[in-house]
Amino acid sequence: MENGIKLTNLDTTLEDILELLHNKDDGHKFECKVSRPNLHNFRIDIIKVIRKCYLCEKEHSIYDLVVRQDKRVTKLFLPKLVCKLCVVGVDNLLDKLKQVQPKHLKLLSKQLDN
Repeated sequence: MENGIKLTNLDTTLEDILELLHNKDDGHKFECKVSRPNLHNFRIDIIKVIRKCYLCEKEHSIYDLVVRQDKRVTKLFLPKLVCKLCVVGVDNLLDKLKQVQPKHLKLLSKQLDN
């Protein structure tokens, strides 16, 4: 579980878990998700719901972050989480990149025209 908390202490009580979920000091950074893999079992996941924006590095809820990825930009080769304020600039940059023709294609089109 990459984003959650792994409880290594088997003596952890329900009160400890609820304190973690409803702690006002940390800004409610965790969320509880309950699922039922089958009829006889259930699973409780405690997930961190606050992440940093890749560009401005401010903390935002994961619900306010958008994934951007583009193979033409070195820093965006792998998917990155970007806040809704920064994503406008990223989208404008990516749109401008779409309009630019690579140098090798310009040379090829010149050769074809001649």
